[in-house]
Amino acid sequence: VWDLSHSAGAIDVDLAGAGADFAIGCGYKYLCGGPGGPAFLYVNPVHQDRAWPTISGWMGHAKWDRFLTEYEPDPGVARHLTGTPPVVANEVFAAAVLTIENRTLTAFLLQNLDTSPLHLKFAGGFILVVPALIFIFAVRKYLFAMWGIANR
Repeated sequence: VWDLSHSAGAIDVDLAGAGADFAIGCGYKYLCGGPGGPAFLYVNPVHQDRAWPTISGWMGHAKWDRFLTEYEPDPGVARHLTGTPPVVANEVFAAAVLTIENRTLTAFLLQNLDTSPLHLKFAGGFILVVPALIFIFAVRKYLFAMWGIANR
């Protein structure tokens, strides 16, 4: 069993290439999940249909939407899912991974602005800054009230 708690999002780990059977980890650190962020599990494909889940949860049930009294594990690694997925934390993980891989618009712009001609730097800066300014101006009345500043 590999512990990936402090490597996820920091270094590349080739579990399949290393022949790992199982790996566990969490994304609270380099995947920006913070305290209480969800954990993850890797199960080598040779074990996925044989390994019995430690905790059987409704999302890992083969017929999760039928609310049956007997547990029948889902085929494959999905059998290890437990309760309701932490949707917000999973979106944070997805955004962190996309940013690490430079696959978000912001990361792409920041990576390429340094070597871009001046007019493209202005365009990139415009794309990065204007949505935030529009949001701030749209909610300034509420922000001023929250900060105790008289609304002008």
